[in-house]
Amino acid sequence: MTKIFAILAFTIGISITTAPTALGDQDSYLQRIEPKMAHLTRAQILTEGQKVCRFIRSGHPSSDAVPMVIEDLAISVPAAVDLIIAAVVELGC
Repeated sequence: MTKIFAILAFTIGISITTAPTALGDQDSYLQRIEPKMAHLTRAQILTEGQKVCRFIRSGHPSSDAVPMVIEDLAISVPAAVDLIIAAVVELGC
């Protein structure tokens, strides 16, 4: 399990550092994530993205948000990673 989180941390780090900077566009974030998470409401997706941003801005690495997102939304690791990357890129965390 530790190896999986190490790989995810690396993947998130690479994705975030190579992604273009965004200005915090909620519509782009929702358009990117909603099709992948149709079982969640718009409010759940947006609230979690904002929570991820607060978490990262408080000094935590983005990879540390994976367990939080999994627990909050009862989603898979890959889905949590997608949401975190979208939050960082589209919401401008």
